[in-house]
Amino acid sequence: MKKFFLAALAAVLLVACGKDDKCTQSDFVGVYTVQGVGCLIDGTSVKLTATANGTSGLNMEWEDGNNTLTLDGPLQLTDCTGTLKLVDAPTETDLTMNATLDGNTLKITYTGKFFGTQINCTETFKK
Repeated sequence: MKKFFLAALAAVLLVACGKDDKCTQSDFVGVYTVQGVGCLIDGTSVKLTATANGTSGLNMEWEDGNNTLTLDGPLQLTDCTGTLKLVDAPTETDLTMNATLDGNTLKITYTGKFFGTQINCTETFKK
């Protein structure tokens, strides 16, 4: 009976631990495809390529076959989230990006002005 109880307790503890909420830079690196419609590049065929920048940053490039948009400045990562504030007066851009990685799903929320247009949108990408 003790063995059964210990085995049951161990199983409950393993389930209770759930997913790991720690991510490393290498977890973010890769090629993702948009699920639904893209925000910065409008369309359903948007591909996002994420590459390492330094020890805790991420460079990003969006493309859809016709257009390419490259992130100017690295997204700064902390565990499974990343954030970046883009400000560029000549292009009327004042945009905040927040990213969250959950397994192979990357969600990015954009809030602010992007080339003079107000944007409040979330993209979901799968690796």
